[in-house]
Amino acid sequence: MKYERTRMRDTAAYQIEEYKQVRAELMERERFIGQLAIVAFVSSATLISGLLGAFSGKNLTPSQLGGFIPYLMLAPLLVTIPIYFIVGSHRKDLFRAGAYLQVFYEEDGAGIGWQTRIQQFRAKKKGDSLDTLPLFFWSVAIICVFSSFMLKGRGDLTECTWLDLAILIAIFAVMNRADHLYSSAPKSHRKKCIDAWRAVKNVDHVATPSKKEIQ
Repeated sequence: MKYERTRMRDTAAYQIEEYKQVRAELMERERFIGQLAIVAFVSSATLISGLLGAFSGKNLTPSQLGGFIPYLMLAPLLVTIPIYFIVGSHRKDLFRAGAYLQVFYEEDGAGIGWQTRIQQFRAKKKGDSLDTLPLFFWSVAIICVFSSFMLKGRGDLTECTWLDLAILIAIFAVMNRADHLYSSAPKSHRKKCIDAWRAVKNVDHVATPSKKEIQ
């Protein structure tokens, strides 16, 4: 009996430590997403303003600009699109970790109940501090594409080629894929994570500490 009590006490201590670590990881990932957004904003703003200042103010013909120079306006996308994918991946990790806390702790009455309550809140009131990021990434893509086309044809779309059209389609296809990765996190991905963690929990017999022990 004494051994059993000791084992349960040790298990509870490990679970409390795990809870704290997962909570710390959630906050760290959210901070990292914010840092990535700042990097994307600063780098894209710097590149776009620099390129526009270098070429758009000069009354140059398409032949004077050269065939490749208008495509330089797409350079910011080489930064923002990979960052968009990375942000989407980290956001999915956020919801996976949050689903873990909800299933293994909050559903048993342990933990502070944040994951369960914020999910109920989002169901009633749409909107999140991270929901504005897609608008930023799409704005950068549209500005870059529009600037490239305008610089190439000086407003004359007949100057655009099939290559330009292929690049346009490719950009928006990749952007749509990144947007799906990002936007699916709070919807289908969270539900899949909760279902998967519940399946794991059904075969996991590790005791979960009580709410009093967590706090």
